[in-house]
Amino acid sequence: MIRYNTHACDDQQEACTVILAIKNLFRKQKSVLMLAVLLVSVASLAWWSLSPKPAYADSASSGWYEHASGFQEALHLHNETGKPMFIYVYAPWCHYCQNFHRQVLSSSELENYLQSFIKVELYPDESQAGKKIANSLGITSYPTILVAYGSSHHLHNISPFIQKNGEWVMDSPTQFIRVIQSGRN
Repeated sequence: MIRYNTHACDDQQEACTVILAIKNLFRKQKSVLMLAVLLVSVASLAWWSLSPKPAYADSASSGWYEHASGFQEALHLHNETGKPMFIYVYAPWCHYCQNFHRQVLSSSELENYLQSFIKVELYPDESQAGKKIANSLGITSYPTILVAYGSSHHLHNISPFIQKNGEWVMDSPTQFIRVIQSGRN
């Protein structure tokens, strides 16, 4: 009779020894496998934390105010200092927002230009307060970019799109900066 524990090895000692050796080997392989899974998990987490994120995922470290509370804080700062304010209203699921972020907003040219602005990112659907702000601003589509110049309380709706040959095309970063400077609606 052979059972897989040390107490049941009668006259077939050799078979029990082999089975115990195999069992120990699986234990060691299980430990190695668990260690490999742990190392892959740690490496993946490190890679994810060091990889570039979209502006709306990493905006606190880049000088962007986020959410409804960030909008209120930025508005207060704008009113106190008169610094121009750049408001980017977006939705993470919005294809046009993703393209705008990838092609224009994340460009070093626009990032440099916006250094003198109070920058706000607002995703209205994440909270009731965000929805209330979006309604008060008249937001009806994504992306919407609003700019307030100086101490003005007037918000200019700046479009990152231009119409060419009957189709809407996204501005280049250089063109978009010119649009911000001219206040094109």
